[in-house]
Amino acid sequence: MTNSPSKRPLDVYLRLALATLIIFWCFMIARPFLVMLIWASIIAVSLYPLYKRLIKLLRGKRILTSAVMIVALIALFIIPSIQIGHSLTKTAKEIKRELDSGVFRFAEPDEAIQELPVVGNRLYDLWNEAAFNFETFLEHYREPLANFGTWLLKSIVNVMGDLVISVVAVIIAGGLMIYGDKLLQFLERLANRLIGEHGHEYIVHSRDTILSVVKGILLIAIIQAALAFVGFAVADLPAAGLWAVLILVAAIVQLPVLIITLPIIIYGFSYLDTTAAIFFAIYTGAIGLIDNVLKPMLLGRGLDTPMLVILIGALGGLALHGILGLFVGPVILSIGYRSMLLWIDNADEA
Repeated sequence: MTNSPSKRPLDVYLRLALATLIIFWCFMIARPFLVMLIWASIIAVSLYPLYKRLIKLLRGKRILTSAVMIVALIALFIIPSIQIGHSLTKTAKEIKRELDSGVFRFAEPDEAIQELPVVGNRLYDLWNEAAFNFETFLEHYREPLANFGTWLLKSIVNVMGDLVISVVAVIIAGGLMIYGDKLLQFLERLANRLIGEHGHEYIVHSRDTILSVVKGILLIAIIQAALAFVGFAVADLPAAGLWAVLILVAAIVQLPVLIITLPIIIYGFSYLDTTAAIFFAIYTGAIGLIDNVLKPMLLGRGLDTPMLVILIGALGGLALHGILGLFVGPVILSIGYRSMLLWIDNADEA
């Protein structure tokens, strides 16, 4: 005869308190690694279909397949990130050296800047003052420039920290993919236990949401930023890494990349030869339009998650977790949104 747990109120409350304490304690222990683990899970889910194909080519060798994918990921994403970080650091050092030596100069503004709507005249006047009387310009805007410099330095440090986290997350993702089938079975059992018979639907919708957001939003944004960085580096654009990061942010939050590339194109005509500036303008302009070609290729159907959810997720994730939050935020909020819809749809069946 087995002893069943007592159902007396005090015993139930004590068991509930103990379970709450254990769950809270586990959460606090795992909290420093939570974002990294979520990031690793997103990478693993996104690349698992590719992992399944590759494992067939390597004759079922799971560890070898995982190692190949880890090396490929580091080569494709981490190395460009290092280049962008190096570009930011190099630009910051050059600006500081020129400021210290008193030889820092802006190129003269192009007259076409005045024709820009709303901000054209103001932007031209600021640029003109910086080009012809930089000492006065510094005196007028010393505090905003100092604040911007502090922000830029902190951003570079944060990017380097996020880069380290990304490397570790990629390695963890490789380990997760080795046990992908077993983890899926565990998650389905856990979801069925917590939610009931619709647990499998939640897992499937979560997986599909991750794939949709990663392919339809994040991957395209990374491609646009990478192409932009290459073009900016070839054109010797100052702060090429910073501009590429801004394009990445704009693409993720679904803002027109043109708001970043248009000032760059205008600036290009101020220091490049006419022919080079025209090619640079065509290339840079095409970056903002490439998503119209890539989205139909990477998405079999439209992204189910509203753009407002993506925008809030990206901005909220950025505020909460830095650069990694740009990637993690949209995915997590999209999963929550899809789960809420599924819960509402199944309410009538309860």
